[in-house]
This record gives sequence, C-alpha cells and structure tokens, in this order.
Amino acid sequence: MDESTKIKYGKVAAAVQTINTKKKNLQDILANFETIMNQTTNTEILAGQAANELENKFNELKRKFDAYVATVTQFESMITFAKDETEGTEAAIARAASDLAA
Repeated sequence: MDESTKIKYGKVAAAVQTINTKKKNLQDILANFETIMNQTTNTEILAGQAANELENKFNELKRKFDAYVATVTQFESMITFAKDETEGTEAAIARAASDLAA
C-alpha cells in the first residue's frame, strides 16, 4: 500500500469477492424460484390465463434480473481492473524511485 493513495488492495479484492458471492446467491434464489414456477405452470396446479400472466411477469422479471447481473459483473470487472492497474502503477513507481535512489 502506498501512503499517497491509501488503497488497501486486499480489501478491494475482498469487496469484489463479496459482490460476486451475493450475486451468485441471488442467481441461486432466482433459479430456485424458476424451478418452482416451472413446476407450478407445467402442472394443473395453475392453468389458463392466470398461469400465462404469471409466467409472463416472471419472464419479464428474469430479463430485468439478467440485465442487472450483467451490470454487476461488468462492475466487478471494472473494480478488479482498476485495482490491478493502480497496484501495478504504484509498484512501478516505487521501483523507479528505488532505482533513482540507488
């Protein structure tokens, strides 16, 4: 960690991992819900117009959720890239300064 930036790279990486874990948990919940939806709409438990409307609403929710997941994934990548680049730049500057002092 460079004192000029005060970035704790391990904490940044841990935050990205937490985001990833939460995203996967939400994906699991949606997948479980989708399984229940399929069981409900593919049987005689729920049929007709109500089943079709429920399925359409769920599919709309799923599309929005998939877009949300894609955005979160891009955000994870952006944070990781910024962390890696900043960490690499700081290391290069430290090496250059060390070489100048030698």
